[in-house]
Amino acid sequence: MKSIPYPSNPQAVEPLLWEIGDSEAKSAVENYGKEEWNKAKLLKVLSPIAEWAKTNDVSVICNEFGAIPWVAPRKSMLHSLKDVTQVFETYGIGWGHWYGLNMLDTELMQALGLQSLLTP
Repeated sequence: MKSIPYPSNPQAVEPLLWEIGDSEAKSAVENYGKEEWNKAKLLKVLSPIAEWAKTNDVSVICNEFGAIPWVAPRKSMLHSLKDVTQVFETYGIGWGHWYGLNMLDTELMQALGLQSLLTP
């Protein structure tokens, strides 16, 4: 699977479906489109975790998240990284980006809410 867009909706993934030969992968991409993943959905899905952490006075961390840069469309990758990190920050969830972080990539660093090494 490659070129999967973010945010998702049925219209965004529909052109990709005919290219996917594996029925399980095709179904996963189709469901991803139907589920309409976006920042609002991330907030909704992670809300119970954040509430549980608050109720139980514990910290929560997401140790790995990201997108494979040579497979994901760059614009989608940057948008998803920005949304995910903002949701984590909203809920006080610690995070770690799993893929090798190019600290000279200003757009990537901005999407993660970090400062590039190139920024004065």
